[in-house]
Amino acid sequence: MEPTEDFASMAGRTAQVIEMAAPRRRPRRKEEDLRALILEAARTEFLDKGYDGATTRGIATRAEVSESLLFRYFGAKADLLEAVALTPFIALFEKFYAHHGAADSMAQHRASSAAFVEVLTSYLRSNRNLIARVLLGEGERAESSAGFAMLQDYFARSVLQVRRLHGKLDSPGATDTEMAVRLGFGMVLAAVLFSDWLFAEEPDHQALTRTLAAYLERFIVA
Repeated sequence: MEPTEDFASMAGRTAQVIEMAAPRRRPRRKEEDLRALILEAARTEFLDKGYDGATTRGIATRAEVSESLLFRYFGAKADLLEAVALTPFIALFEKFYAHHGAADSMAQHRASSAAFVEVLTSYLRSNRNLIARVLLGEGERAESSAGFAMLQDYFARSVLQVRRLHGKLDSPGATDTEMAVRLGFGMVLAAVLFSDWLFAEEPDHQALTRTLAAYLERFIVA
């Protein structure tokens, strides 16, 4: 075999080794994908270790991102907890209004409201500890927090939606619609988060959602 052929073969093998050893650059990920990864990692970390035991470094490691990227998107650990607990609720809210906005009759309103209460109570039960920590955690965070802003937006849009429904149904509705919307949400929230205090035994989920939906209908719409 000619020396030049040996050299060419050696060069080819060397190039293969270099290619295999070189670190492969990860494809650039979209911001929404990174946010979703961080939120899921944070949810797992909080559930596994509790809020006090969870760390931003541990969350970043689970999500396979840098801790600095986590801080850029979500800020402090408390802000991340709010996002984990409340972002799915806002998604439920958006989905509900996409369907509920077309309600033209009391029957349609009743059906869509019952479905929303069913989904909302299921979500609250599944995330009871995280949500309770957000609402009952230490410190005065309300007006400066992202979670507070999310809920205010939910209340404002709910009031507009209820008033629109009043107009369609030619119904006067509650005396103070804004107050009724906030108290209605508080009723659903308390029924789930404080069920241990309210009931001697865990209530049947279907019975609870039916009763809550009926109260909301009478309290807010009628």
